[in-house]
Amino acid sequence: MENRGDNQKGLSGVAKAVDAVGGLVGTMKAGLGSKSVNAFVANASRGDVYEIEAARIAQQRARSPEIRQLADRMLKDHTESANKLMAALRSHGDQDLIGEIEGELDQHRQTMVDHLRQASDNEFDSVYLAQQKLAHRETLTLFEGFTSSDEHPELVAYARGMLPTLNEHKEMVERIEGSGNIRS
Repeated sequence: MENRGDNQKGLSGVAKAVDAVGGLVGTMKAGLGSKSVNAFVANASRGDVYEIEAARIAQQRARSPEIRQLADRMLKDHTESANKLMAALRSHGDQDLIGEIEGELDQHRQTMVDHLRQASDNEFDSVYLAQQKLAHRETLTLFEGFTSSDEHPELVAYARGMLPTLNEHKEMVERIEGSGNIRS
């Protein structure tokens, strides 16, 4: 993994703005996606893929112990989430929905991963934290919206079961952000 040195140009303000706008658009899409089983599965799956990839990068690059702990937790919980999603689909025999699970990122999430990789060492922790805030806002919108669905009881149970963990992630991010230890 390439590690950007402190003397190299960091992530531009434009790249940070792209992440922020992408997060807002992603949250809007999540709200719409929560109304469709196929869209829910695709977005939940891609969200897990992003979280796992971003956490692996953070485990290698983060300077702050709090950010490394957050990355460890994201890797653990989102790996479990991916496994639970697959189990919910298998228990229902949903071969078509299993096909919605992709191991690849959509453009929005790929751009976020690219920005993590491009971040300078000095700004990495703040970029990761800002992305986590956006990603969990998007994920909570998706999961909260889907819990009112009556189309797929196993997936609704999965979504409801994940909400406490996702809310805990959001609180962890807010706690780190509020500590003032991570600066942009």
